[in-house]
Amino acid sequence: MEKKGQLLFKIRDRIYSGYYWPREKLAETALAEEMNVSRTIIREVLKELATKGLVVILPHKGASVAEISYEKLKEFVQLEAVLEGSAAYLAAQLLSSDQIKELHAVLKRSENTEDPQVWSLMNRSFHTIINSGCGNSKLIDVIRDNVSFLKFWFIQLSTSDEIAARNRVHQEILKALEKKKPSLARELVEKHVGDSLGDLLKRIQVSNPAICKSRTE
Repeated sequence: MEKKGQLLFKIRDRIYSGYYWPREKLAETALAEEMNVSRTIIREVLKELATKGLVVILPHKGASVAEISYEKLKEFVQLEAVLEGSAAYLAAQLLSSDQIKELHAVLKRSENTEDPQVWSLMNRSFHTIINSGCGNSKLIDVIRDNVSFLKFWFIQLSTSDEIAARNRVHQEILKALEKKKPSLARELVEKHVGDSLGDLLKRIQVSNPAICKSRTE
């Protein structure tokens, strides 16, 4: 079972990262030989990935990487906003003083950098601390899985004005967490995540218009 789980994550991450292209065939025999396992295990892994919408399995044709549509990406964005909002609601009731201090430290570093890549790392750290503090391991796992997918599609190239605006929102979120206001924390995080990823989704329409075809057809 452990081996199967490792293979699932390996193939999943290859799909997320673009190692396997949409529509690319995933031959059971070749994968089994490469990973030194039986075709049965590979078949089970591919079936599980199919239930997640990452693989398509057709009779007499085998498995191939699923195409990701604009609508699919939009669903992931909407889901992420709701998930992280829920995590913030729970975290507002559970975060320790040490975790609050850690959030302050991360936010300070975010405010002191103009490097978009550094800021992006601090941004993810800020949200990870909140998510990890929600006290719900299942929710944490779902968020982590969703973020793993999204990070390969969204390259954050924020301008200095966008960074400043998002830092201000982070300040508001942190205040809500400090004052233990769950509903406000959820509202702020849900809107913040939805707006931020929504902006990035619009950029995909410009940088990769082919993925948006299904939206207008």
